[in-house]
Amino acid sequence: MILWNNLVIDVLPSFALALEPGRGETMREAPRDPREPVIDKTILRRILISASLVAGVGLVAYALGTAWFDLDTIGAQTMTFVAMSLGQVLTVFNARRDTGSGFRGATQNRWLWIALAVTLFLEVVALALPALRDVLGLTVLSGGAWVAALILGLIPLVAVQTTRAVRR
Repeated sequence: MILWNNLVIDVLPSFALALEPGRGETMREAPRDPREPVIDKTILRRILISASLVAGVGLVAYALGTAWFDLDTIGAQTMTFVAMSLGQVLTVFNARRDTGSGFRGATQNRWLWIALAVTLFLEVVALALPALRDVLGLTVLSGGAWVAALILGLIPLVAVQTTRAVRR
């Protein structure tokens, strides 16, 4: 599951971010101090917050899967897989900008939408094809577990975007 997520969830959206159109205000910004680290405290904080949100979603998904939906270990792992996968893939919108809405200007990057569509399609295929599902150690979820996992997967995106909107 981890290898699948690293290959499917991270690669395509990362390439799409690399193809992000340049922002017009970039040339108006002061140059970065060459002695400044590439990953400064602000960026490190953003990484830790994002990772903590996705990890927290995974822990909550597993706990809900076992306690609320009475899933066995494989069922709870599947619910965790769905929630964390969605949370991680949607984090691309939080990564697009340092401040403000991650959706602003997103329609200008068609590669982003292609990457998201392909990534989400591959995730559905992993859950729909019995052979691939067996290789990944996943199982079929009930409708309620699906809904809960999808809602949980939205939390990292909503939390960061809401925080940014409030700060503006």
